[in-house]
Amino acid sequence: MNLISTNLNRWKPTLLDELFDDRWFNFDTFNQTFPAVNTIEKDNQYLLEIAVPGMDKKDFEIEIQNDLISISSISKQEKEVKDNLNYNRQEFNYNSFHRTFSLPKEVDQSKIKAIYSNGILTITLPKLKEVISKSKKLIEVK
Repeated sequence: MNLISTNLNRWKPTLLDELFDDRWFNFDTFNQTFPAVNTIEKDNQYLLEIAVPGMDKKDFEIEIQNDLISISSISKQEKEVKDNLNYNRQEFNYNSFHRTFSLPKEVDQSKIKAIYSNGILTITLPKLKEVISKSKKLIEVK
């Protein structure tokens, strides 16, 4: 809801339009992040690389259902700080995300593996052996 009516046909918004934009009052968008994902195809596998630094491997849940792979995480960090003025301060940090990807038909779902290292969750999606043997072949032109 905008506090000031705006002309939506203008090419450039004014500073007031930006200050009173709904997104500034929607606090849910600040708490939810979507990590960056790299998708890589190799001859014998696909790789999903998901940038999620500061997490632990126990924070992830990876589920396969109906040719979809869902990756989610909920991370809760609590930090209690005591100082010399006889009061406590607690800081909470909650991070979560949920990403879903369609699995290609040629993925061997029984051999999918995940490794978390150096802030990157890498999911290996091996291709079926029949597909690997039928992979493209380059024909040399003479």
